Amino acid sequence: MVWTGDVRLGFERRGERTVAREQYCHGALKVMRGLRHPGSRAPHWTLMNPGGGYVDGDRYSIALRLGAGCDAVVDSQCATKVYRCEGDDARQTMRVSLGEDAVLGLRPHPLIAYRDARYVQDTVVEMDPSAVFSCREIVTSGWSADGREFAFDSVRMRLRVDFVGGLTGQTGTTALTGRTALVDNLVLEPGAVDPRSPVALGGFSHVGTVAVVAEGLPSGEEVRDVCRAAGGVAAGVGGGRCRIGVGGVPGVSMVVRCLGGET
Repeated sequence: MVWTGDVRLGFERRGERTVAREQYCHGALKVMRGLRHPGSRAPHWTLMNPGGGYVDGDRYSIALRLGAGCDAVVDSQCATKVYRCEGDDARQTMRVSLGEDAVLGLRPHPLIAYRDARYVQDTVVEMDPSAVFSCREIVTSGWSADGREFAFDSVRMRLRVDFVGGLTGQTGTTALTGRTALVDNLVLEPGAVDPRSPVALGGFSHVGTVAVVAEGLPSGEEVRDVCRAAGGVAAGVGGGRCRIGVGGVPGVSMVVRCLGGET
């Protein structure tokens, strides 16, 4: 496979700090030097696309490996813009490996799909049962010359998280080893289902997803209560600035889906 952009980051724990032991980038993906915010032991790494956006036939690969006890946050410099795809779709593949007690947060900026865009994103996470993984995604449509919303062809985003043994620093196994913690699929195809219909985005222009995998997560009802207090609306209830649904495997994984009108 010839990648349009390729990034590989590997982290290890040295004393009380997480440091990069591997940093590789090629093509249209770059990495900004890690920053450490005051009071945080987790380095903050930013992915950049100097090309300005994704087009048909683009293929991007991101690989992240965190050793035992590592903490890291990975985000993007700006929104990911997907433009017209006249031939093939644009694709991004991410592979993540988390060792014992590792903590990773993925915080990309929104994905904006413009007219005739076709985008496929596949993220696979393999993690020790003691690790913590979280990510967020926001998807919306871009400007169109004829003023139409949702003029893109399709956006497909898939996330799978598996508990595995034998990763760096792993000292034993638990009942979770070998289990799939989460599979989440987001498919938007305006030509097949109008995003404004009640079975899709229901009149909202943005869809956001927060996924968390960790042992001992709060119940879905507790999360709904927090969302209500923040001004959101729980699944199936009308009104409010946004609409929120909560799912996942109790005590192991959680997905919060939010429909809204702005980022």
